[in-house]
Amino acid sequence: MFACANDAKAIKSTSRIFLGTYVFACFWFWWLPNILYSALGYDIGISRWTIVVSVSALMIFISGFSLPAPSAHIISTSTHTLELCREFAYKATILWAFPAFAFALHFGLLRWNQPYGSGDRIPLLHQAVLYIHLFLGTLFIGAADSNRHRRQIAIAAVVIILPRLFISLHWGRFFLAQGVLPIILIALARGWISITGRRTLQLGIAAVFILFVPALTRGTDVLGVDESGRSAILSFLKAGDTLSFLENNRDLYWRCPPLLVSLTAKVVPYHALGICTIDVGDVSGLPAVLDTLLTHEYSNDLLTGTGGSYLLELYLTGGITAIIVGTLIFAYTCRRFIDWIGHPTLYAGIWAECLSRAFLAPRGNLGYVYERVPSLLLATLLVILVCRMGNVLRQPPVPLAAPASD
Repeated sequence: MFACANDAKAIKSTSRIFLGTYVFACFWFWWLPNILYSALGYDIGISRWTIVVSVSALMIFISGFSLPAPSAHIISTSTHTLELCREFAYKATILWAFPAFAFALHFGLLRWNQPYGSGDRIPLLHQAVLYIHLFLGTLFIGAADSNRHRRQIAIAAVVIILPRLFISLHWGRFFLAQGVLPIILIALARGWISITGRRTLQLGIAAVFILFVPALTRGTDVLGVDESGRSAILSFLKAGDTLSFLENNRDLYWRCPPLLVSLTAKVVPYHALGICTIDVGDVSGLPAVLDTLLTHEYSNDLLTGTGGSYLLELYLTGGITAIIVGTLIFAYTCRRFIDWIGHPTLYAGIWAECLSRAFLAPRGNLGYVYERVPSLLLATLLVILVCRMGNVLRQPPVPLAAPASD
């Protein structure tokens, strides 16, 4: 699995893979459902304006992703601190795997006989336990060296992925992707995985698994025909179409800009302040991010949420100009994140998670990509502080000098 490779070459290869995967995500969420519907003679309800904007946005993203940038690290730590925190993170990942597995099993049993879209959402406590586990695991993998920690990397990857796999078989498929993608991206950028035809096929199979298998196991019908007489797989793909949001909601108004709310929802207590919130169904005081606003408009049920569209989010912020500028910044930061995960650091897991979330931007919002950065940086600094204090406490006491004799 692990192979030596030149750092620059691995980073360049990862950049091409990321860009190609992002292009595929745009095709999947924006154009494929509408192409299939149009080919079968159905009215897709998408204007030429929307199509031109979406194609232009992808071209702008490619341009921003290709901009030259300095290669300096944004944050660095000493080798000694890196070693201390890496050892701590690995042990914590293994120990925290036990509650993570327990909570994943509990949630799976809760939803065992419940169809998707019904019942309760995943409890906040379960999310917290699983997310702490993901943070600790990616902290270790991001700081690891494959020449010295090969076996530990493999073990950490397995214990991170398995609880999320179990939950995704009964819940959202992208819950699994949150654990798989950061690990794959770090492995690619470090040259741990050599890109060959066989490896590309394996990654493609993994992507198909994430897209379809959880949907099948949670009860989504993708075979046969649906109640309207259309192909179930076609309806399944159309349900993920987000271009229609840009087409039909450009006049959507809310007192707070959705982009501002989504970028700050994890650091600003909007619910406690009573501002920039919205009620969806029987859940009140939710931050008014775009996907929540759209869910309120379309289904008013969080269990059947609509997703979002970062193009619409930018358009509501400042029209076409915001789409151009925002997409350029989005693309440029993605390219920088790839550079930063190419070397062992305590922060590589943060940037890898941002990159994994970027794949979902065509059906989500930009805040989802960046929202965790402040809290994860703070958590990483806390880990550094704990490790340094623990190292000081483990040091043997310095003996007192004997008094001088007369």
